Amino acid sequence: MQQIYLLRHAKRTSEGVLTNEGRADAKQLGVNLPQFDAVYASDSDRAVETAELISGMKPKIDTRASFYTAPKEKSDAYNKLCKEKGIDFLEAVRIYNDPEVNEGIAKQAQSLNEMIDELLQSSSTSILVVSHNLTMIPAIEKRGLKTNLLLDYLNGYVIDGYAGIEEYLSRYLNDSHTRSIHTPQSA
Repeated sequence: MQQIYLLRHAKRTSEGVLTNEGRADAKQLGVNLPQFDAVYASDSDRAVETAELISGMKPKIDTRASFYTAPKEKSDAYNKLCKEKGIDFLEAVRIYNDPEVNEGIAKQAQSLNEMIDELLQSSSTSILVVSHNLTMIPAIEKRGLKTNLLLDYLNGYVIDGYAGIEEYLSRYLNDSHTRSIHTPQSA
């Protein structure tokens, strides 16, 4: 049975690098996951390092798993709102509802879904993709699943070539588990 583990990167600092706790959690999570025969990550250092720590393999870089970068002035405004309200960047984006940024995020999410669809057609049976909340949530929503706006670090989805999508919950790293939540899988 083919499965794609689509996971958010490990815990990071405000500068975007993994914390020591994030590194330890990613290594521990790797113990609880299957052996992957293909590993992919966005081009961000935190995603690449997370993929390596989980799988013990050097990931293939695929920018379709990356995230949209808003123009600096908009990004600064969203980050300010995040700090003021204690919310995630994606939630701030949705509050501002800027058409340019929404379109950029939607295009990136579509690219991730195209990548997932390609991987579902591949001969690999167990695939890890490390991405970002800002891309994963809209991508999964395009597949027909209503989600939370915020995925905890190292959480995500298992996309099964036959059964659909399961939410992957790694908050208990020693007892990682999945929960079935949706069947359609094509975007």
